Amino acid sequence: MEKALSIYDQILKDVPRLEPAVRGEVRFRQGLSHYGQSFEGARETNLRRAVEAFEDAIRLIKPEKHPAEHARAQNGLGVSLVRLSEAGGGWGEPSVQDLEQRGKGKDDLKRAIGAFEEALRLYSAEGKLQEHAQTKNNLGDAYLLLSRLEEDDLEVVSDLKKAIGAYEEALAFRTAEEWAETQTLLGQALVLESEPEVSGSEVHWADREGLKMAIEAYEEALAVRTRESRPEEYAETKNLLGRALVILSGPARGPEDAANLKRAIRAFEEALAIRTLEASPMDYAETQNNLGIEEGEGEELRAEGE
Repeated sequence: MEKALSIYDQILKDVPRLEPAVRGEVRFRQGLSHYGQSFEGARETNLRRAVEAFEDAIRLIKPEKHPAEHARAQNGLGVSLVRLSEAGGGWGEPSVQDLEQRGKGKDDLKRAIGAFEEALRLYSAEGKLQEHAQTKNNLGDAYLLLSRLEEDDLEVVSDLKKAIGAYEEALAFRTAEEWAETQTLLGQALVLESEPEVSGSEVHWADREGLKMAIEAYEEALAVRTRESRPEEYAETKNLLGRALVILSGPARGPEDAANLKRAIRAFEEALAIRTLEASPMDYAETQNNLGIEEGEGEELRAEGE
């Protein structure tokens, strides 16, 4: 990528009178290179350079003359902003030091949403179905991440509904593996929307139908993400399936819940066959923790049945 960036820099330097659309294409490719480099190191620096390059490409490539190319640059900007929004760290409860970074993350995600929406408008007009579906998936990612940063519960619900809607629309024109990825993301959004709310000692359960839809989405994904073909994705989805089954078993106590807990244990154990302590210690710890929570639920359920 360093070599590609050097070539692009040389082109822009040696040919100052390039046509705007051609210069925009070079800046677009620089954006792609910087985005790729963000996975290798200097994450935030490379992402900011990618954002700057994509913004230049958007300015230079006019949508009325080159709609598909302009949309592609908008999508590149959106993807870079989504990744940039994550550069500050995790999504847990913010400390005082985290608040500024989380505010920047929200701003980046809102800008990304605007870029994706503009790309969708152009892809729709041009009949670019595959590109439209990929951008819908990207839009869902942005709303899903934004929901984790919102402080207003109504905004959280709104963001999750928009994420779910975007993922559902994306499913129509995705390749098999992309389809499985979108199903998994859809499942995560549905689980977040359906999680119980805790107020003091009271637990308020959401509509269980959302959890059942999430479980169905994970199972659809697992039809593609098999242990043989995609072991890491298979284990990730099995772990998510187990968590959804644990949450679903929570509102009541009875045979159906016992069956769901058994299914959850099986899902976690199947995930752990791939997520070993030696191969992926953090994923192993996460799934072991989920299995421990589930086994605690199972002991309680058995005790109540005696």
